[in-house]
Amino acid sequence: MVAGEGLGTFGTFIPRKKDLPWIPIVIGVPALCAVLIRFILVLLNLYVPEITVTPVEMLVMFVKNFWEESGMIGVGIGFYGFVLPYFQRQYKNNIKAGIMTGLLLGILFLPSLSDPLSYLLYVAQHIVFSVCISFILNDTKGNVLFYMLAMWVAGSGGKLGIYEFNISVQILEIILYSILFAILYWVFKSKNSGKSKEEVLQIFPDFIEGDSLKESRKNNLGSGAVSYE
Repeated sequence: MVAGEGLGTFGTFIPRKKDLPWIPIVIGVPALCAVLIRFILVLLNLYVPEITVTPVEMLVMFVKNFWEESGMIGVGIGFYGFVLPYFQRQYKNNIKAGIMTGLLLGILFLPSLSDPLSYLLYVAQHIVFSVCISFILNDTKGNVLFYMLAMWVAGSGGKLGIYEFNISVQILEIILYSILFAILYWVFKSKNSGKSKEEVLQIFPDFIEGDSLKESRKNNLGSGAVSYE
């Protein structure tokens, strides 16, 4: 698929050979964050649940969680296959697009949270995560599989009893993923230096637009270097 020619959406579940190294990264980093959160909670003498299951039982629960989180497919296609690339076209900037996508996701889940502080932190979590995943989606030509793998692992910490989802955990997740954002920003700022926006940003799928709009979209996007500001 040619860069800048849209996401193809349903065809983007199959990773390209060059993108395969991302799989252990998007699985390993959230897993490492979960372990770090538990370690920090213990260090700060904050509550952590006792792990009572065996490693085999934990593995079964981990795989089962992927099936239970099948709703991620709809979120992945809807928000990261359409909404994020739409905002990238509008703002010509993946960070602003990630912020807007995370904000909308937070609004979507408003009815499920009752505590105001927890909800605000929940929105912040989605914003930071969406900005981080935008770097990866752009590098993998919009493959939403990488979002689903990352969310599957990130959402398993509480269910596996590694920690209990609460405000302390939310704050730690925001801090850790903010550090990840800084790393991704530095890596891709160097990697994409001198590339045009159309080469880097995966934008609103062309198959949704008529042919008459494609040329207009290219003109609006411009040929300047991609912005990470």
